[in-house]
Amino acid sequence: MLKRASKWFPILKENVPSLQLTLTIPTESEVTIGSAHGLADIQEHYNFKVDDLIQGKIVDPITGRVYKSEQRLTSVEALLMAKEAVDVRYLEGAVLWLKGALKAAKSEKKPKGMVDRIK
Repeated sequence: MLKRASKWFPILKENVPSLQLTLTIPTESEVTIGSAHGLADIQEHYNFKVDDLIQGKIVDPITGRVYKSEQRLTSVEALLMAKEAVDVRYLEGAVLWLKGALKAAKSEKKPKGMVDRIK
């Protein structure tokens, strides 16, 4: 939703000049980076399995209940997660995200050049 809002609010404001918007909408880049940072924090704090997160699955460590997203993370998104993990010094997590990105790239049948760059 935030991604759509960051795209459409500026267009709405431009087309309806009398509209008084006092909200500061984050850019798509800010939303993406903020989301990646949050997920890196969650993975680090709760020690969730990166492969599960890439598959869009979170397992409640107390109840065992599985929460499943309709979408999985792509290899490109997993690479972003690895970068964010490095930026916040979650180096062990960064390695796990890189391994997950490599696995995802192979399953997505990405070109050999991309797979080799991840290696």
